[in-house]
Formats: sequence, C-alpha cells, structure tokens
Amino acid sequence: MNDLGRIFEAAGKLKRIKRTGWTYISIKNPESVADHSYRTSLMTFLLGEKLGFDENKMIKLALLHDLVEAETGDLVVEGKGLLFNTTKEKKQLLEIAAAKKIFKNSDYLKLWEEYEHKKSPEAKAVWEIDKLEMALQALEYEKEGYPKKDFDEFWATAKGQIENKELKKILLQLEKQRLK
Repeated sequence: MNDLGRIFEAAGKLKRIKRTGWTYISIKNPESVADHSYRTSLMTFLLGEKLGFDENKMIKLALLHDLVEAETGDLVVEGKGLLFNTTKEKKQLLEIAAAKKIFKNSDYLKLWEEYEHKKSPEAKAVWEIDKLEMALQALEYEKEGYPKKDFDEFWATAKGQIENKELKKILLQLEKQRLK
C-alpha cells in the first residue's frame, strides 16, 4: 500500500475506535476517535486565526494528531482509577512505532512529532484545542443526563492543560454552562 493509502486506511479505522475515557464511564454509544478528531480540526480551523498562529499549519496538525490511534487504540495515561490503561512511557513507544508505520519518513511524520512534542506554538495550541474539545464533549454528555461527577476528571484535565488565554476564556464559558 502506498503512503497515502496507509493514511487513508488509518483515518477509516478511527471511525470504529471509541474514545476510551467515555467507554470507562459507560457512555452509551460514545464518540469515536474520528468524531473527536473532526471537531478538533474544525475548532482549530475556526480558532486558528483568532489565536494568531499559522492557521494552515494548525489544521494539518489537528488532522494528523490522532491517526496513530488507528494502530494503538485510544490509550489513556492521565487520571485516576479506571482511566489508566497504560503508562506514559509505553504509550509513547507504541505511538512512535505507529507513527512510523503510518507516515513512514514523510513530512507527515515530522508534523505528527511536532504535535506530539509540542515543538511549536501551533502544536501547543492544537494540543490545548484537543483538550477544549474534550471538555465540550463532556458538557454535551452531561446535558444528555449523565452524572456530572463522572466528568470531573475530564474537566480537571482540560483546566490543567489549557494555558492559552483565548482558549481559557472559552473553557470558562463552557464551565458556566456546566454550572447552570
């Protein structure tokens, strides 16, 4: 299979991989990694210019950021109790191997590595938008009637990792909705 074929196939697999955090708290029909990646990419597109970074680069980073999960699944190392399914070290090794398999030695691999290691302001911003999307999804599940306490850890993760002032403002707006 050629380089693009591997990437297209990986994107297709993401449609069938459910987000691990949501499965651990028994969300009925949780979003897939592809669902999450799409909204993260859309949010990146809509917020990129406002944040003052290279919007084109950010969109590329967002589109590629979770493709390795086609090989590894959605691995979780943050949190407490049930949310752990691997160590940080093992996750890094598995994801690096998956990235090399999917992207080979292409520029896409370099972009993925830039995101993974937050090597640029754009990569850091996309990393934070990824967490903002998670908080938005948690809010939506809460609005569907799932217990708010089940999502406290997700909110804490977002609050602990979002540093950009503009993104913090959006997170604060989401939290206000949560408290209603």
